[in-house]
Amino acid sequence: MESTAQLLNRIISFALLDPRIEAVIMTGSRARVTGVDNYSDLDIEFVGQGVNDFTQSTQWLNQFGNPLITLQLANEKPNEPDWPTCLVIFEQGRKIDFTFAEPIRLTAMKHAGLDAIYARGYGVLLDKSGVTNGLPEYIPEQHPRILLPSPEQFNALVTDFWFEAHQVAILLTRDERWLAWQRDHSMKNGLLTMLEWLVTIDNPNQDCWYQGKSFNQWMPKRYLACMDKIFNFNNANTAAGGLILLLDTFTEASEEVANALNYPDYSSVSQKITELANNILLDNQLI
Repeated sequence: MESTAQLLNRIISFALLDPRIEAVIMTGSRARVTGVDNYSDLDIEFVGQGVNDFTQSTQWLNQFGNPLITLQLANEKPNEPDWPTCLVIFEQGRKIDFTFAEPIRLTAMKHAGLDAIYARGYGVLLDKSGVTNGLPEYIPEQHPRILLPSPEQFNALVTDFWFEAHQVAILLTRDERWLAWQRDHSMKNGLLTMLEWLVTIDNPNQDCWYQGKSFNQWMPKRYLACMDKIFNFNNANTAAGGLILLLDTFTEASEEVANALNYPDYSSVSQKITELANNILLDNQLI
């Protein structure tokens, strides 16, 4: 893969000569210097009033290496990053994520504190104008916290999970694994969220990261032990066995969260859907 040191030198040299760029900031694992391996990418932010120009072409990437594939993302939809990005994989396999942000991004953090990305670690590689002055210091212990659910949020997640459980069982009997996998994926995300809530209830300072990252480090061992089987989608039979374990695991976790927050635990629904799923799979010799 391309040398990260050489890439960073080229990026800084490029930014020094380009008046549109006021600062270059690195985020992600390489800024934290934790969780870095040979395949870790570079997360680079160009900050300046004119950096949006870089979204109009990809020719500038040739300054750093030979791009193999490039994604330009406007990020204008809800729940997407606040600024446009360019994701590139160079020909030897190194990936760089570029973000193009105006100075107001940093100004906002000077007043309101680091956002979720910067709170995970950042490093100023170049500041030509002093735009980063006054940016709060990165403190590893002050990671973003998981917010516990309202009764409505808890109800919505549990309801979606058990609805999908019924449908996945039926799809597996038809060997519709593409469709089953899509719904099963939603269920696994529901379990992940439930476990994040559970861990946060037990220890509000626990870092659960995001999207399941580093789950081996924070997930309770009794739940971690179930993951290999839950994720076994090799064929309809193993998927069926994983589904039943997923239902049992979600039931246990959701009841713990409900009890801790004094919410309804939906135990009657979980018992009935689990019974229906078991019967459907048994009738078709999948378990």
